[in-house]
Amino acid sequence: MPRKTSRGVELKYSREENPTVYALEKVLAKLDEAEDALVFNCGMAAISTVYLSTLKSRSSILVSKEAYGVTQQLALNLEKFGVKTIFGGPETDQIVNSITKDIDLVVVETITNPLLKVIDVNEVIKVCNETGSKIVVDNTFATPILYKPIKNNAWLVLYSLTKYIAGHNDV
Repeated sequence: MPRKTSRGVELKYSREENPTVYALEKVLAKLDEAEDALVFNCGMAAISTVYLSTLKSRSSILVSKEAYGVTQQLALNLEKFGVKTIFGGPETDQIVNSITKDIDLVVVETITNPLLKVIDVNEVIKVCNETGSKIVVDNTFATPILYKPIKNNAWLVLYSLTKYIAGHNDV
């Protein structure tokens, strides 16, 4: 009888259905006190998945001016598909003032990479929830030990495990 994961997925092919990946996802969800977690082979694969599964033509995305450069560049690349990209910040009030009901997705980092700027993520989450914008928080540098954005109603939280959580890329 084939083995199945807690999601009911049959384990057939290690790249797609890997029991150690599912175990890691469970641990990460528990650390964040979240409902679930998904693990990708790199942070940009996770960001790409969020962008491509959430945004469509005539969507608007607001990205922090201090966000990781490749995160910003990927958002700009979506303009050729009709996605409007706006950059806000770097200060909390500048980000918050850029959020309107027309913004579909907001992407911020708790502590920016590489400049280590800290914003009031709770305030950004609050405004996003008021306007109906989905908020994605890259919590890589804070980790779930210091801050849990999900507990403050963030829509989605991302981590690059190669930084503080694991320190290298062989998780």
